[in-house]
Amino acid sequence: MKHSSLSTSALAIAVASILAAANAAADPQSESQLPEVTVTARQRAEKIEDVPVTIQAFTDEEIKSAGIERPTDFIALTPGVAAVQTAEAGDLQVVIRGINTGRDAETNFALVVDGVLQTNPNALNQELNNVTQIEILKGPQGALYGRNALAGAVIMTTRKPGDTAEFEVGAGYGTDNTYKGNLYMSGPLGDNAKGSLSAYTHKTDGQWNNTLLNCSDCVDYFEENGASGRLTFDAGSGSFDVKAKYSEVKSGAINFNAEVSFFEAAALFGNPALDGDPNQHSFFYTNNIKPRNEQENKDISIKGDWDVGVGQLTAVLAYNDQTNFFLTDGASDAFYLYAFTPSCGASFAARFGDTPLPAPFNYGGTLPGDPPPPVIFTPQPYEASFQPPYGPTTCGGYQYQQRDQKDSSLELRLTSPGDQRLRWVAGV
Repeated sequence: MKHSSLSTSALAIAVASILAAANAAADPQSESQLPEVTVTARQRAEKIEDVPVTIQAFTDEEIKSAGIERPTDFIALTPGVAAVQTAEAGDLQVVIRGINTGRDAETNFALVVDGVLQTNPNALNQELNNVTQIEILKGPQGALYGRNALAGAVIMTTRKPGDTAEFEVGAGYGTDNTYKGNLYMSGPLGDNAKGSLSAYTHKTDGQWNNTLLNCSDCVDYFEENGASGRLTFDAGSGSFDVKAKYSEVKSGAINFNAEVSFFEAAALFGNPALDGDPNQHSFFYTNNIKPRNEQENKDISIKGDWDVGVGQLTAVLAYNDQTNFFLTDGASDAFYLYAFTPSCGASFAARFGDTPLPAPFNYGGTLPGDPPPPVIFTPQPYEASFQPPYGPTTCGGYQYQQRDQKDSSLELRLTSPGDQRLRWVAGV
């Protein structure tokens, strides 16, 4: 009987502990409760669990703890979202649920920063300076964000100036001569106005070296500098948010490599090097032209909000001016477009002697026993060889692309109160 009594008591204590833990979890004041996340996915502030849209949100604390500094950082942490960036700094192709953005094309997702739609497709790939929240909406969002929102939307919120004076400075240094720095100051400006100023810099030589040009800062090097100002104030019956930003980027471009994966040719010519495994590819850079990608951005926006009884009226006027170009090596090496030009022949002969390439390029490489690739083109002066695109010779030529874009946008939006059963948004 005594043993049975002890077992019953132990069971009662265990049940009581489970109930207490359940009550603590249900208690909204419990310290273990997850923090409440408020999002603006539907043009109004709502709890994330109340939004009937697939959404991933990164709060200020998560941005800092995860070390999110550029868009590729949060994209890598978001399921169903990926990015490709190999051509140039501004051309970041985002894939949401398999829907891709084409190179040199408008995005298929809406980008909204502090309630202002960014119409330039290159506006995303910039330093996330003073960003306090990031929301990624998956799936069509055209009803709220208009055209080019087929794949979804990316919504960012930046730091607003506060009621008290603030001053922050940060710096860091890492491998590959990487350094960064940032400065932020804000505070009240009179009775009903607040302002902030910020600046940042980010530079790296990149992880790859160019063995032909013998430089460590001429492949994937990157440098971005920027400054922004923000002014919020009340006037009449409305509140206003004025922002201005300037940034410039200097970086490499067209950081491609080629791997030959052609098993039919490997079998036909008895050369295994023609059927390489792209997953085992060893990257090398022997471009004879140092790539240059330069970009300059100027942004200004004015946003006003008024309470008009039936809801909140929002007006946004925005302007963006971006200049962008890149100059880099061409891909004609692999297509023999300049094969009969004297300079091409001389360059090929010189590089063949002093710049070894891995198999199957240049007669299969320099390792003893490497079989030669097939004779593809025999007439002189361009000798029989297999050349990679963006190779060491002048036979590749060069490529230049310039894209200058100016955008102006005006938006008017009327949003119903968020505390009523029927909620709506109307805009033009």
